[in-house]
Amino acid sequence: MRQAFMICLIWPVMVFSQDSAEQKKLTVNGYLKELATYTLPNELAGAQFTNLVHNRLNLRYRANERFSAALELRNLFFWGDAVKADPAFTRHLRNLQELTNLSAVWHEDRSAAVQSNVERLWVNWQQGKWTARLGRQRINWGVNNVWNPNDIFNAYNLLDFDYEERAGTDAVKLQYHVGELSTLEAAVARGLNGTTTVAAKYSLNRDRYDWQIITGTYNRKLTAGLAWSGHLGKAGFKGEGQAFYRKDSLVLNFSTEVDYITPKGWYLNAAFLYNQLGMDGPIDDWSGFSFRNRPDNLMPTRWNFLVGSSKAFTPLFSGSLSVIYAPGTNMLVLFPTFTYNLATDLDLDLVWQSFFAESPRGFESLVNQGFLRFKWSF
Repeated sequence: MRQAFMICLIWPVMVFSQDSAEQKKLTVNGYLKELATYTLPNELAGAQFTNLVHNRLNLRYRANERFSAALELRNLFFWGDAVKADPAFTRHLRNLQELTNLSAVWHEDRSAAVQSNVERLWVNWQQGKWTARLGRQRINWGVNNVWNPNDIFNAYNLLDFDYEERAGTDAVKLQYHVGELSTLEAAVARGLNGTTTVAAKYSLNRDRYDWQIITGTYNRKLTAGLAWSGHLGKAGFKGEGQAFYRKDSLVLNFSTEVDYITPKGWYLNAAFLYNQLGMDGPIDDWSGFSFRNRPDNLMPTRWNFLVGSSKAFTPLFSGSLSVIYAPGTNMLVLFPTFTYNLATDLDLDLVWQSFFAESPRGFESLVNQGFLRFKWSF
């Protein structure tokens, strides 16, 4: 089984070495990462070091203009203190939005774990104005860059920066192009925990804004959503909201954001999220605080504000800083990132995440995490 994991790492080289007409229909890409994580809680004695070798392999096959298919694999090799501290470490790697278990744990002991998962596995058929996709896929209905209440099929963790593709779901999706600027989509998905999502989305353009309307059911709750995307002057302006209703209980999620690029190349953005199920008061015990989310609960806190900026200082070096503040719980998150291009297709990232919050002892640091990442893309 360990040999199968190594094959996933070296197989792209074998594919690229082939020279045939069939290769023109098949595209292969991916990356190999090394991510070192240093976690420093408010007590120095609890410091942890964990390492991750992360590989992703993406295959896309296009037989003709009508039929295409995709297979994407992700391989994770962890070792260090995070594995030692959690006896159920590999179980927490499972994506609950996937109905069929296409993952495998090749190795697991007290300090190391190797896991592989099929991240995408779909077939796509297109003819005229119709498109149908069956299998494991990402149904991306959100329009915002930060928080996406409209992503009712596959919510994601904002702070999980090392998972840029984001999780998928096992689903069937149909799409019909009503007109040049309007589209109708419908999808059905079911997750591991029995959660079923059935929804439709209508997209259109009106008054220089893109709009979308969503209706359906999520986990036996009626749901409806609305989103827009356009400009206010030279600034981008987006927003989306989603409502969930069941047995006289109404839950609302709403997010909006603006972004702007200055003449000197600074990208500036600000975002707001109202998450009704989030916490909205002082918290005595932060040990159970978690950023694992779901479509009707995108953040652990109710009121959330984000401001951020980024800039490419040179063709090889760029940086960004995001600050999140939740006034109800008085939580603050600092999220700086620096990226340097070491060589063609080889990047070095330095990421830091600091969490501060109010406790019975006053405003204090909860945890600090530093990440050093090398990424080679092929």
